[in-house]
Amino acid sequence: MIDFTDPLFVTDPYPALKELRSAPGPVWHEDMQMFLAAKHGDANDVFRNKSLGRIFKRRLPILSGKSSTGFTLIRS
Repeated sequence: MIDFTDPLFVTDPYPALKELRSAPGPVWHEDMQMFLAAKHGDANDVFRNKSLGRIFKRRLPILSGKSSTGFTLIRS
């Protein structure tokens, strides 16, 4: 498994990342307690699938004490 603190990884991460990309899907990293995903499709699965330990929570900005309805300050 990838050790992000290993000086060899820091110097040249590409062999380890190539190995991660060769995995058939997201890979569980025990030390970090999370899935690693090196391919777009795998990353999408991790972000969207709650059974894979989804940590992203969508939040809308609060404007004038009310939740935003999609209107942005750029449009105003």
